[in-house]
Amino acid sequence: MNRLMKTTLLALAALALACGPAMAGPRKPAALVLKVTGDVTVQRDGKQKTLVKGMALQWNDRVIVGKSAGALVLFRNGKQLQIQKTTNITPEAGAMDPAQQAQQQPGSAFSGAPSDLDMYGGSAAGTRNYLGALDEIAPWALVTAPRNTRILDTHPAFAWSASQPGATAIMVLRDENGFEIWATGTAQSQAQYPPGAPPLTHGNAYSVTLTAVVDGRTVNAETQFLVMQKDRADEIRAQARKVETDLPGPENAFARRMILSGLYARNELYMDAIGELEQALREEPDQIMAWLELADLHHVTGNARASEYAQLKASVLAAEQDNPLDF
Repeated sequence: MNRLMKTTLLALAALALACGPAMAGPRKPAALVLKVTGDVTVQRDGKQKTLVKGMALQWNDRVIVGKSAGALVLFRNGKQLQIQKTTNITPEAGAMDPAQQAQQQPGSAFSGAPSDLDMYGGSAAGTRNYLGALDEIAPWALVTAPRNTRILDTHPAFAWSASQPGATAIMVLRDENGFEIWATGTAQSQAQYPPGAPPLTHGNAYSVTLTAVVDGRTVNAETQFLVMQKDRADEIRAQARKVETDLPGPENAFARRMILSGLYARNELYMDAIGELEQALREEPDQIMAWLELADLHHVTGNARASEYAQLKASVLAAEQDNPLDF
């Protein structure tokens, strides 16, 4: 990690600690506000506040809609609700119909994904110790994509990072039986499985091992991924195209990306979900809920560095502006 990045992380950590309880132990929101048109407010515990894009809604919130106004919200289960009249945020309002439920695939394959944070106990303080330990104790390398995820593409791109930029590495791709099917040597942080190589098999699991020379020392990293069954992959692509058709244009970019991220995450397509969130944050970097969702996804895939950084960014933003988790 270069000195500037390390200084930035330390500053973010200090600010997060200075924020006090602003982001400590937040309730998971019931829904996220994706779009607001006109005069819309939300009422909670006798208090009322203007509804804005990026705000988190809790169960039993009352969304009050003015004349010719409305809002689009996204529940955690993926249901989109167009609110055009005063509505209470209840489990009934967020429930999917049977057809929508049939489209959902429960997450399970990577629920126990190993984390590079495990050696430090998984705590927030441990994470900060981990961030420092990577530089203070030993050089490191990490396969960042695909990482403990399902994928759609049978010719995927791979990415990795290390404590020393430009370190040389050998990346090896193996099938579920441990047989090597492809290898490449590179000093770049990305590598593409060759388009002319045999496609990876839908429904099969694969592992990636990385051996890098960092600061004169050899370090190893490993991760796994699963190529989604073709029928399911085609269904998800169709659903994604519908989202893009229903919410076209730059004015709907945030809503579109958050919906797509949720679609991918619910189907364990974590790299695709992370990509949508990262693009949303490039366009609107002050969206606290997007940073929190990004932190969650990196945690699920075992990327403790990225998870902690996203959480710290959310904490800093919460200290600088209205916290969307608080009222």
